[in-house]
Amino acid sequence: MKTFLRGALVILSLFLLVIPGVACGGSDTAEKAEVAADGAATGGTSETVGKVSGEAADQTADSPGAAAVYEKIKAMAAADGLYFKEVPEGFPLEFIPLHPEGTILNSSVGKGDFGMSQSIPGTKDDIYAWFKAYYGELGWSPDDPWTVGSKTLAGFDGPDVMVSMALDTLPDGDILVDLLLSPM
Repeated sequence: MKTFLRGALVILSLFLLVIPGVACGGSDTAEKAEVAADGAATGGTSETVGKVSGEAADQTADSPGAAAVYEKIKAMAAADGLYFKEVPEGFPLEFIPLHPEGTILNSSVGKGDFGMSQSIPGTKDDIYAWFKAYYGELGWSPDDPWTVGSKTLAGFDGPDVMVSMALDTLPDGDILVDLLLSPM
């Protein structure tokens, strides 16, 4: 049952992240998403696809407990929305990490959850292994990945929170990774 619920949550989050015009209710938003996706698919530069450097790229697995997630949710209530090629200030990168080779396509802040889509060169297996090790250092337990069509779905359970993950191959061969952090 837990696996079914996680799968449904991942599919819903993918729908909201991949179809931003529906999630945000505007064609301007959809156009921005298309530009970001086009940049990622054509191997755009850091200016066109939002490579993150500095503080976000220098993350460590040292992170606070689950209470910090709820504090960030409360603190970011006003930041509710979808962000292209960036994460808003205060985004919980310690729980939704940017892969060292990742490029942010978009991020989202919702009522009680956070999401990020990133493009990463490599294989699904290698990328999953990196995230599994990252969350393992936090003491979180992984769910076994499963495949639905071309998508690989997985999850990681922390104290009172979970991260749902979806991996899919982009036209340029990079891997699209969608992460959604939610309370359990």
